[in-house]
Amino acid sequence: MEATETGLLEFFKQTLQIIIPNPDRSYRWTEKECQQLWYDVLRVATDESISTHFIGTIIYVEYGILKRTPVPRLILIDGQQRLITVSLLMAALTGMDSKTGQVNIKHKEINDLFLFNDGERGEFRCKLLPVQGDRETFLAIINNEDLPALNNSLLAKNYRYFRNRIEDCSVDTDLIYKGIAGLTIMDVSVDRAYENPQSVCEMLDATGLDESQNRLIYKWLGLLRSAS
Repeated sequence: MEATETGLLEFFKQTLQIIIPNPDRSYRWTEKECQQLWYDVLRVATDESISTHFIGTIIYVEYGILKRTPVPRLILIDGQQRLITVSLLMAALTGMDSKTGQVNIKHKEINDLFLFNDGERGEFRCKLLPVQGDRETFLAIINNEDLPALNNSLLAKNYRYFRNRIEDCSVDTDLIYKGIAGLTIMDVSVDRAYENPQSVCEMLDATGLDESQNRLIYKWLGLLRSAS
């Protein structure tokens, strides 16, 4: 298992695809959580004394342990609400170009590096794939397409929230981008094929993750009995 603090955009910058496998884990963040993220981004963007803001832990298993794919795939255990919401914010930022007809170079960078795998097509193009029930709406949003008819999902509502905040905000979009670039995460990669359960438990305890996060990993690895 590896745990490293890193910039969120550095994490997204890799050629990869993050898959949320559990059909019961639909997107649940509301405007309240989006508002807090928006304020955190603005604070990093406008306060010269603040360069970064930690938004939590991203925990995943590398899919390559199970099957090799053309683009490395990560099976997400924890962190989907944060990753999806930041993706909605980035999509809202790039969507501003549709109003002016001009492409901002940083907005193009967001698309090419952080929302999509540049040069990839088909099923491996998108960096993040939510559960099936959320996927159609999410892909429509990041592709800047018309949303499915009568869409009142939380994905659509939160995307519109960010669009409205960007449109009403006096802060330049380049500064908003700077705020997003200042978000940091704890990047935790766990290996389901690890041979020594006790060693895994000891390493988890040493990371400083809270009990609920540890139990998520234990459950995925089948170590709950070993960890008790």
